Amino acid sequence: MPSPFLIAGLGNPGRKYRKTRHNIGFMVIDEMAESSNTGFKSQKLADIAGVQINGNTAYLVKPMTYMNESGLAVRSIRDYYNITPENVVVVYDDIDLPFGRLRIRGQGGSGGHKGVASIINHLGSNEFTRVRIGIKPDHPVKDVVQFVLSPFSRQERKNMEETIAEAITAVNIFVVDGLNKSMNIFNTPKNE
Repeated sequence: MPSPFLIAGLGNPGRKYRKTRHNIGFMVIDEMAESSNTGFKSQKLADIAGVQINGNTAYLVKPMTYMNESGLAVRSIRDYYNITPENVVVVYDDIDLPFGRLRIRGQGGSGGHKGVASIINHLGSNEFTRVRIGIKPDHPVKDVVQFVLSPFSRQERKNMEETIAEAITAVNIFVVDGLNKSMNIFNTPKNE
């Protein structure tokens, strides 16, 4: 039987973080569940929804461990469902990428992202697919933590809706057609 997919969106649980930049991973996972008419089940470390993507089983995961311990939830679910490393996808914000830009990679470091660092640490590997979503500000920021934990403005949120839809398409293409096809489509900057 083929390995299912684990699609984890990173964020922080709780109402006060819900619409913040750091929670863009949760927003993508919520949209994926909603478009599949699937609800989440709360487990000890994460909220999980099982979906089918073109006949492939996938588990949508929102770690409830807070960002810095995301790896606890991802590893627990990976182990429970016996998911192979190449079928793990992590969706998260990237302050170094231009606002609204997607970047997909098959492996690499954490880039200073504490949630990704936790996943690398708990999985004992950096070989999982990342869907990075750019949230780079258009002005200098004194306090990066305060910035990523602040909410999107109404206009930013509107602009980000298209990026969330693109991220979902990128994940779906990854599941059905593989990493290279997803990278070829979404790593090319728009208007080039």
